[in-house]
Amino acid sequence: MANEIPPNLPIPPIAPAGVEPGRGFDVPDPFEEHASMPNKSRQPNPLIAAPQVDEALVSEKSVFTQPKNTNRKSSKPAIVIIIIVIILLFLVAIGVITMRLLGTTATPVPSSTPLPSEVPAIIESSAPVSSPSPAVVVGGGGEDADHDGLLNAEEQLYGTDPANPDTDGDGYNDGEEVKNGYNPLGEGTLDSDNDGLADPTERKMGTDPFNPDTDGDGYSDGDEVAHSHNPLIPAPNDKL
Repeated sequence: MANEIPPNLPIPPIAPAGVEPGRGFDVPDPFEEHASMPNKSRQPNPLIAAPQVDEALVSEKSVFTQPKNTNRKSSKPAIVIIIIVIILLFLVAIGVITMRLLGTTATPVPSSTPLPSEVPAIIESSAPVSSPSPAVVVGGGGEDADHDGLLNAEEQLYGTDPANPDTDGDGYNDGEEVKNGYNPLGEGTLDSDNDGLADPTERKMGTDPFNPDTDGDGYSDGDEVAHSHNPLIPAPNDKL
């Protein structure tokens, strides 16, 4: 039969009851003639049993929670505060610079007086410029030696003879000629200051008949009237 053991082969020992075959022993090679049994004094290493795991715990979903980083959260407010402080300092610096620029005022440049569009021509006058003299009232109080209507002081002012009532001998006494604007020393109208304007005309205009330049601008009253300028207002703003 095919399953029969040959008679010349050794029969392996039968394991005692309760012991699984081959556990702790090396089975000899049946084909090795001089196979020897292992040393039974050597004990095999004990097997460590695997820990029992509760299937209920394994089935539950394990939740892992990462620990919170409290330091990171606490650092965020500090960073925000630092940024706000920097922005405020920047705005304050801009405001200070702006106030300084706006507070700086330029020094005003004095404006020069514009020149008149028309400058009156300078006319040389042969009449001497004298200081203003008080107006003489003909026939006022005082001594009148020749009884011509002019006081002795007035006779000296007009150049007439205080002892002769008709100095030029034209038939009119000196006082009447002066009162009517005639020259008591000769022909023509009376011009006491020789400015080209008769004394009666000067009295009507308000100029001084004894001052050839009433406004003191260097031009005689007669020349200013002849060139359409006001003898009472100094040049150059005296255009009539």
